[in-house]
Amino acid sequence: MAILGWALGSYLKLDATAVAVAFVAAALLTGIITWENVLSNKGAWSTFTWYAGTIGLADALTKAKFFEWFAKMIGANINFSSIHVFVLLAILVFFTVVVRYVFSSMATFVATMIPVLFTIGKAAGIPTVPLVFLIAFASAYGGMITHYSGPLAAILFGAGYVNQLTWWKIGAFMAFMSFVTTFAVSLPYWSLLGLW
Repeated sequence: MAILGWALGSYLKLDATAVAVAFVAAALLTGIITWENVLSNKGAWSTFTWYAGTIGLADALTKAKFFEWFAKMIGANINFSSIHVFVLLAILVFFTVVVRYVFSSMATFVATMIPVLFTIGKAAGIPTVPLVFLIAFASAYGGMITHYSGPLAAILFGAGYVNQLTWWKIGAFMAFMSFVTTFAVSLPYWSLLGLW
């Protein structure tokens, strides 16, 4: 029933959180799980806490129109003309990866930060194709860094096979390698194709 509630939630006007709470309550009331089962799953509670905090922060910043203000402030106060396009791309992509750490949801990150990054990139005169592709790629591989960066990461981490520090070290290494690969391979390739 919970899967149907989530899948059809937009059509039935059901909030996904309400469906999840109702499902857990029903499972507890029918004895499918006990409260001790719920409390003993420390990995799930840790993931839940990370998600709640980061989604709450992103939502609050969006509602406060922080990102709109930030883009306007950057565009009005920084002169990008003396910085090479390649350096600006590297800074924006690195910033994307670092800021992606704060967001537990790709959708939340895309909704709040991508417009800001594109605005800064266009204000700086960065060509559209490398800007869009590199920011999109960095949004994805930036999510490798943490165990709460997306639903799959939370499930894999929750299984308990890897501790948090190891996850972060491997994730940071993979994100760094992806960063280097996109700059060393993608930019020359797109240039060869005449995309920028």
